[in-house]
Amino acid sequence: MPWRPKLDAKKLKKQNDELALQLLRTREQLQQKEGYLVGMEVLLDQRAERIDRLTVQVDKLRAQNKRLDQENAQRRSCPRPPVAAPRIRQTQHAVLTVGCCGGSTLRSA
Repeated sequence: MPWRPKLDAKKLKKQNDELALQLLRTREQLQQKEGYLVGMEVLLDQRAERIDRLTVQVDKLRAQNKRLDQENAQRRSCPRPPVAAPRIRQTQHAVLTVGCCGGSTLRSA
């Protein structure tokens, strides 16, 4: 019969308990990290949806700007009739004053 080392039951029980405790702690850490991961995935989905909505809005605004640029270019290309500058000339005005007794006088201003 080959020689077998003497097994220390107390020492093995202590190691087993320590490993079981370490396994429980590791499982708890894993559950916490999985919960954190789920929260991060939800947050990522929300942000992705917001980015999609903003991208659609940006695309609409770009299309609107393109349409407005085309309208502006079309309006600039249309010939416009020349607008005459207003002429200011001085004229002499006559002022008619009516008196209280029916008499009137005409004088220049």
